[in-house]
Amino acid sequence: IIQFTLTLVTGFLILPLVNYQMELLNLRDIKKVAMLVALILCSNLLLSQSLVFQDSIPISSAQKVKVDDLGNVFLLHRDNSVEVFTIRGQHFTHNEKSLGTITNIDVSNPMRILLHYSEANMVMFVDNTLTEMGRVQLQNFGIYGQNILVANSKMGGFWVFDPIQQSINRFDIDGKKYAGNQLNGLNKNLQPSFIYEKNAKVYMSLKNGQLVVFDINGTLSAKYGGKPSISSEFQVEDESVYWLQNDTLYTFNTISHSEKKLPLSNPIFKNNSKPKVFVVDNKCYVLVKQKILVYLIK
Repeated sequence: IIQFTLTLVTGFLILPLVNYQMELLNLRDIKKVAMLVALILCSNLLLSQSLVFQDSIPISSAQKVKVDDLGNVFLLHRDNSVEVFTIRGQHFTHNEKSLGTITNIDVSNPMRILLHYSEANMVMFVDNTLTEMGRVQLQNFGIYGQNILVANSKMGGFWVFDPIQQSINRFDIDGKKYAGNQLNGLNKNLQPSFIYEKNAKVYMSLKNGQLVVFDINGTLSAKYGGKPSISSEFQVEDESVYWLQNDTLYTFNTISHSEKKLPLSNPIFKNNSKPKVFVVDNKCYVLVKQKILVYLIK
């Protein structure tokens, strides 16, 4: 309540001043003042965030949890099988054991899920019922080696970090390259750990805890320092980046550069040394032994 009051007071103190000076300011100055007001309000709202427990969902044991924008829950198991529980109560499975380990499952496009089988150097696309739609052999694109990173793209196709060429590129499934960028000048020892497209931007976490952001053409647009270190399994909601570190959910706002710690309750970690977290639609899904705990981010 106090924080919300401060937010309102801040807004009411600044807005009369903006109105008073309106005739004296040119358009550029007005935009600067408006941005300053937005940053202050955004910062105050961010500081008021908290986690509120909402639900507990019983499941079988799983290795990772992902949730798409529609609320469908995907589980990746240690045997590399995938399950989806839809918001309509339907249940579908996918089990392709001949291709080895699934390194990444990207559900950012609910109608076209990306599965990256790193050992087979292959990307598979499945629909919302986990039925196979097609496969892409990355060697056909001239991409080889370890530590390849792949992410879905709502612009069509997918993104690939090529560790040999030190580049990030967007391809369609036929091999045509739409966008790309050489990253040699970014860091002498570039070690990306995860890439993800959101809101026409591509986010890449580095093993040194930094986060770099590219536009939809693969051009570097921003770089953020590693304090606190951004982990590999991060998520992006609006303009905020979320990730789990120890027993705390961190959030970093890429506009105001504000940081916030949202501690998870101790009982979660008492019998679960490494819970997995996924954030979407202002909800935090925590995967622990045989259940998913759902929290609202307020």
